[in-house]
Amino acid sequence: MARTREILTVVGTLACAAGIGFVMQNSEVAEKRYGKTTDESEALTGASVSDAILDVQEIKLTSAEIAATPKLPEADAEITTASAPQSQLSEPELPALAETTNVEPVAPACDITVEARPVAAAMVDLQMTAACFPNERMTVHHNGMIFTETTSDTGMASMTVPALAEQAVFIFAFSNGDGAVAQTVVEEIKDYDRSVLQRKGNAGFEIHAREFGADYGEPGQLWRGAPGVIPTAVAGIVGV
Repeated sequence: MARTREILTVVGTLACAAGIGFVMQNSEVAEKRYGKTTDESEALTGASVSDAILDVQEIKLTSAEIAATPKLPEADAEITTASAPQSQLSEPELPALAETTNVEPVAPACDITVEARPVAAAMVDLQMTAACFPNERMTVHHNGMIFTETTSDTGMASMTVPALAEQAVFIFAFSNGDGAVAQTVVEEIKDYDRSVLQRKGNAGFEIHAREFGADYGEPGQLWRGAPGVIPTAVAGIVGV
């Protein structure tokens, strides 16, 4: 209902305004300001014009108040924009690359050389050189026989080993996996019968050989305490 009243008030106000404009346009004031315009203006008398002006002057607008429109910023008003610091607009700095460190070249594999040479009594003379393994323990393998030796301060080792096969192969191995192989032919092995006793740790086992019927403690008893010499073995005589 209130909305209908507001509409009727606005329509009435606009109609009054249109009538005032028409009267003033044809009044004496309009004639003095603009001069005569149409024949219709001449038909109006002074009294009628005055009455028309007085009537419309007493009209007051009774339309409801219209909510004020939000004030918009002027067109030429200064517009401020927020700007980020220059440091933030610049490209981000990438982390510096780690300085390369000098890496020492990996040392080449140790050069190990071995030499096997057959000697009298079906024995084999072994010579090994491994300069990068001074005072190192190594294992020697030959035809199922295994024993250990230690290199010298200069990485060398020398030993004489009884051959157990005509095609004698000797394998030298260090704890890190490095090693070498030596091979030789021992033709005299067919003239000898050999037995091997292996033990680990201090088990107390020993081999005693009694040549030509010798008793314990007599000449001809061969063992760790009296190993004999190669010349007597080759000559086939009782050892001393």
